[in-house]
Amino acid sequence: MNTEDQKLLFEKYLSDKASPEETRQLLQSFGQADETELKQLISEKMQSLDIRLETGKDEGEILDQIYSRISTDIRRKTVPLWQKAAVAASLLLVGGYFYFASLKTNYVDKPVSIALNQASPGKEDAILTLADGRKIQINNVAGGVLATDAGSTIRKMEAGAISYEASAGSQDSKAQNTIETPKGRQFRVQLPDGTAAWLNAGSSLTYPVSFAGAKQRLVSMTGEIYFEVAHNASQPFWVKAVGQTVQVLGTHFNVNSYADEGQTVTTLEEGAVRVLSGKSKVSIVPGQQAISSAGQPVDVRSADLKTALAWKDGKFKFKDAAMPEIMRQVARWYDIKVKFSGPVPSDRFTGTISRKSDLSQVLLIFKITQMNFELVQDSKGRTLVIRP
Repeated sequence: MNTEDQKLLFEKYLSDKASPEETRQLLQSFGQADETELKQLISEKMQSLDIRLETGKDEGEILDQIYSRISTDIRRKTVPLWQKAAVAASLLLVGGYFYFASLKTNYVDKPVSIALNQASPGKEDAILTLADGRKIQINNVAGGVLATDAGSTIRKMEAGAISYEASAGSQDSKAQNTIETPKGRQFRVQLPDGTAAWLNAGSSLTYPVSFAGAKQRLVSMTGEIYFEVAHNASQPFWVKAVGQTVQVLGTHFNVNSYADEGQTVTTLEEGAVRVLSGKSKVSIVPGQQAISSAGQPVDVRSADLKTALAWKDGKFKFKDAAMPEIMRQVARWYDIKVKFSGPVPSDRFTGTISRKSDLSQVLLIFKITQMNFELVQDSKGRTLVIRP
């Protein structure tokens, strides 16, 4: 097998798209090729995904472990044909019994193992709830006017975002709309005042259909949202999240308030904001973030803006992150659940991966750990089971 064929086959294997025959061919090439060449393939892949591992080991040790891990994984997947035939025959012998036995018992929904690449990355889409309770699935409608609500015209723009155009004399600041992104979805909305908001997966934003006549612009949110607030000194902009309220005049900032993170983090990119939480009230400047959790005063820290805002630019970016932290992001974006069956590895990870990547590509960063991944599906959805 020449080098280019081996690269292509290696890519298919990493993406969980290699057939059993292709996997056998790759295993054979692992046995015939120089080990240095194969480690070079692994190194190139890690570099292309901008993955670095913070493990206290040098690069050579890391490559040795990943090489061993991948080799073992490939061998595990290449069961000889005669063994597969024997398994199939045994299933035929007992299959009849279980079929008739099932007629006497209630149906049990057992998880079925599926390929990792069946968990597709997220995409642009959202659900808009109007003031009268009507719901609109954005991707199910054509561009142009979506609806007219409380004197405002709502439009779907070419890029997939929505915008509001208030009619002359519209003063109804009590009518509320909610835009919601389920797991595996993200979306952008331009609010009636011109403020732009990017919603990450599993987020929601509730806001007035019109800010006209109001003393302030107040919106409420869950999940994670990046705001570019339209400046209006006479009408301050307020964001209400779980555990925090953020006051701004005109600025760019991100609020992460997912329930499963256990804290709310406001990261400021440009301008100035004031963060209120309980009895605490702090102001932060660009490059800082305010972190609040139940019963604790607000903590102000220096922020890594590239890491905090990477999701908006279509990337996963981790810096010295623990595996559970990464898996929470993965679960939201690929619309899956994650279950640890056994001890959680203590390794920490640093790297950048496109959010357009297959799930199998994202999991490549864990090849160094002694963990196995299985994606299973039942009537309740898909679960990534992580085992030692």
